[in-house]
Amino acid sequence: MHYAHVFARRGESKSYALRYGWMMVTLRTALLNGILRFRFVKVNGDIRDAKGTLHPLLIPDDKAPKGTKTGKPDFSTIAFFDLDKQEWRSFRIADFEEVLEAFVLKEVLL
Repeated sequence: MHYAHVFARRGESKSYALRYGWMMVTLRTALLNGILRFRFVKVNGDIRDAKGTLHPLLIPDDKAPKGTKTGKPDFSTIAFFDLDKQEWRSFRIADFEEVLEAFVLKEVLL
């Protein structure tokens, strides 16, 4: 529960850290399985509604991740492909507000 550790380091209670850590795991899984509309607070304080994904079939080939990242992973943010802007974006997990809508995609096997 790397995400829970981020909340615990911020001084949150253990139950809060575990609850929100698990919510971040669920959020990332939903992004991997389809399209998610969600809300978060931007660094400048504005509220942002985003429509994003991590599903490989929904990310254009020229925008797809190339290779693997090296170094220590950062669990304080979640990166996603913004379907409205057609660019990669990220948000701090502490600034997540709510899920607005979720669409799960089922792959068709040929």
